[in-house]
Amino acid sequence: MQTRPVLAAGAALAILFLGTHLCLAQIPIINLPHDARSYALAGGGVADGSNPSTILNNPAVAARLSGAYLSAYSGEILPDLVNDVNLKGGVLSGGYPVYEGDVVLRLGGEVRFAKLNYGAIEITDTQGMPLGYFDSYEEYYSFTAAVDLQFAHSFHLGIGSTYKSLSTEYFLTGPAPVDGDGSVYDVGFLLAYSASNPADWSVTPALGISLRSFGSDLEYGSYGTIEPGRHNAYGVSIDIQSPYTTLLDASVPTFAMVFNFDLEKSEDPDKLYSAGLELGFWQVIFARLGFEAIQNVDPKALTLGLGAGLPLREFMFRFDYAMVPLTIIDGNHGDRANKFTLSLGWTPQQAVHSN
Repeated sequence: MQTRPVLAAGAALAILFLGTHLCLAQIPIINLPHDARSYALAGGGVADGSNPSTILNNPAVAARLSGAYLSAYSGEILPDLVNDVNLKGGVLSGGYPVYEGDVVLRLGGEVRFAKLNYGAIEITDTQGMPLGYFDSYEEYYSFTAAVDLQFAHSFHLGIGSTYKSLSTEYFLTGPAPVDGDGSVYDVGFLLAYSASNPADWSVTPALGISLRSFGSDLEYGSYGTIEPGRHNAYGVSIDIQSPYTTLLDASVPTFAMVFNFDLEKSEDPDKLYSAGLELGFWQVIFARLGFEAIQNVDPKALTLGLGAGLPLREFMFRFDYAMVPLTIIDGNHGDRANKFTLSLGWTPQQAVHSN
């Protein structure tokens, strides 16, 4: 058998973990008042840099309805990683506040699916003589369920579990906002543990700083349910992740850092102007993998995104764009991906409440 599939599997499976952050999870959607009946819908997708029309093959949608949310993606995560090898997948995530009082209880869940296509693989006998070709592929999936408790509109506690094709992981988050002069500082953590391999565990820090925040929540990251988008008022947030995941029965540490800056200004709650900037860097480290063929594989990704929104009476429009130049294998540059999102929000005037 040829060794190329082993190389492709290592690179593509790492991108499976990497690319879902890169292209799927971050679907920007307009921030809406939490104390008013409001609705928002976002649509977009990921397109190849050389062919923008491929966005039609990679749709992404997100919706929010007075605190509840739902996001979905289906399409090609990254095209043609190595020759004819590609990775396709889908994500469906959602959440709903089942109880809102002094304590807010939210339930959330997420389903991810990916299919790694190797393409036509040549079969050879022990003498190296060709026996024919066959189409080879592998499928991977994960299911996540989470419960989030918010006490007195300040401290959060989230707990959940993720079941994957090759492992089961548990996570615990504890964002703790500290209020002062209208500012909110969110400090959170994520503890991931693999039931199939007790040696695989990690603690992920997360830090969010929001001035005059509209009450946006700290995301769980890769192991938890992901709410589509987070736009803070005069806000800066930095998330640093270094989780471990079990792929090919080996642990692959991944480093990710995302810098988001969103500026929302409004003298009138019906007239909210917004602008945003996103910078992201991801890298998968193969140092712990035992496969000699992929020791030199060093996937990296960099994102640069811009967004702007304008109000029109009780409606809010926003457009976001992100460019993703990729370096995948041995310093070779892969195809550039483009991410587009158009968001529409609606808060009926009679539903707006003063804080």
